[in-house]
Amino acid sequence: FDLSGRVAVVTGGNGGIGLGMAQALATAGCNVSIWGRNATKNQAALATMANMPGKVEAQICDVTDPASVKAAMDATLKAFGRVDGCFANAGIGGGGRQAFIDRTEEQWRSMFATNLDGVFHAFQAAARHMT
Repeated sequence: FDLSGRVAVVTGGNGGIGLGMAQALATAGCNVSIWGRNATKNQAALATMANMPGKVEAQICDVTDPASVKAAMDATLKAFGRVDGCFANAGIGGGGRQAFIDRTEEQWRSMFATNLDGVFHAFQAAARHMT
């Protein structure tokens, strides 16, 4: 499976399933742009993937914010010149270990802003540059 020369964005790619996806892509030779809100986790992901065949870079990105998504896409395009795929993996549970009945509306809205709006923002930004 050879993805050499291809470029993928992985939102939430600095941990969990997203990191696993980013690692699989980079192992196949794909250049990967990890988008995550946590700079420390981004740096740890980069260190984990330092010796992969594909090049890897990370951007601070809050997928709930269209301006942040645009800035991350601009930086990704500057680093790699193109984007061929987008894995909208960023997601949150909305209440941690808190019972559903105790969650606030703010937590509910935050969850949907990340899990739904974030997918829209990331896919729309990527689709503009995919041919």
